[in-house]
Amino acid sequence: MYHRLTLVVAFGLVLCGVMAWHLLEQQRALAMAAAEQARASELAAQLKAAPARADESPRPALVHTVIFYLKKDAAGEQDKMIADSHKLLATIPTVKHLWVGKPSEKGTPKVAVTDYHLALSILFADADGLHQYLDHPQHKEFVAKHEPQIEKVLVYDFTNEPAK
Repeated sequence: MYHRLTLVVAFGLVLCGVMAWHLLEQQRALAMAAAEQARASELAAQLKAAPARADESPRPALVHTVIFYLKKDAAGEQDKMIADSHKLLATIPTVKHLWVGKPSEKGTPKVAVTDYHLALSILFADADGLHQYLDHPQHKEFVAKHEPQIEKVLVYDFTNEPAK
């Protein structure tokens, strides 16, 4: 009888251990499933927020390009204007992107115009952004500082048209 009781108790302990292990495995599986669902939800949110194709990404709507021709005695002015473009113009709040530089020596052969001294392209979200930029004190400071060295300036503003 004692032997049978020992077997029943031992069997009960083994059964309790197996059930506890099974419950722990279920909890771990549920935790893993919840973590996987959270990762899937996060990925779905990222995919929803991201454009389907790179060419569908939101783009600034207005491009402002300025071509500068400097006076003959304006030595070193190009480098000063490049530095001030980054320091003064790029930090104006409505400026989305700014590129500035000298004519490329590796540009389009035989067709690229290279007779200018400096080019500046700035992207804005809209025309209001351009007008705020033009009225901004930092833009006015840039113009006042460099205008005496400029012989001629060409300005090209165009809207970025989406694909149809």
